[in-house]
Amino acid sequence: MAFQASLFDSIPYEKQADELLGAIDSLERSKAYFGLMLSAYKKQHLGEIEKIMNNPEFGMEENQDILLDKRNRNWVVQLKQVMKKEPVFVAVGAGHLIGKAGLIALLRAEGYTVRGLENK
Repeated sequence: MAFQASLFDSIPYEKQADELLGAIDSLERSKAYFGLMLSAYKKQHLGEIEKIMNNPEFGMEENQDILLDKRNRNWVVQLKQVMKKEPVFVAVGAGHLIGKAGLIALLRAEGYTVRGLENK
């Protein structure tokens, strides 16, 4: 938990406040993006998720390394220890799945089999 909090501390509070206020001011747009993201996540359409996350309107690109990539790399280190003992189920937000620095690619690069569960 301390690691997670420290990542957010590396983003200036003024920037965090601006982004929060921006999200509040554009609540309808945020709801629309959330709906698109949820639909793509449920269908396991990683390409759609990546397209949404890479849209400048979504606002992730500036802090993606802090909010996603560093966390993913840290999780892979931890998961490798846990998975030595037994198979695990891992549930994460959609943004953590995509791209070269996403959990799927990082775990596969380590030789693990990664598969989604069917959403019934």
